[in-house]
Amino acid sequence: MEDKRDTVLYFKLSATELDLIQQKKALARIRNTSAYLRKMAIDGYIINLDLKQLNEISRLLRITSNNVNQMAKRATRRAASTKQMLPM
Repeated sequence: MEDKRDTVLYFKLSATELDLIQQKKALARIRNTSAYLRKMAIDGYIINLDLKQLNEISRLLRITSNNVNQMAKRATRRAASTKQMLPM
């Protein structure tokens, strides 16, 4: 469980420093300044992954698996109806 955040840290910045922090925060795609400063102070880096291609591959895989599933259902139905037509 995470510790309760009840301690305040106060420090002064120049306008240039604040602007630089805001720019880097925007590049990291983090909206919360406190979260950004905490992450940078503790870890020193932020990994930002671009997963657009992976998301597209995942979407195409879902479409393909859906098509295969539909073909399997049709084959099963066709096999069942063929069994019913054969004399025993």
